[in-house]
Amino acid sequence: MTENGGYVDVSGKLVVAKQFSKPSDFINGLALVRIGDFKTGTEGYIDKTGKFVWKK
Repeated sequence: MTENGGYVDVSGKLVVAKQFSKPSDFINGLALVRIGDFKTGTEGYIDKTGKFVWKK
């Protein structure tokens, strides 16, 4: 079992829940993430609130 990743702000407060199997850094307000595995999961970009703005 793998631990899912989320996002914290500069004070350490969790701002996006731990739900991503492959989180990445935010660049220009968006982060590339994956929920689930490579074959059956969802991958896309989220904004800083954790909402998908594009997914495939």
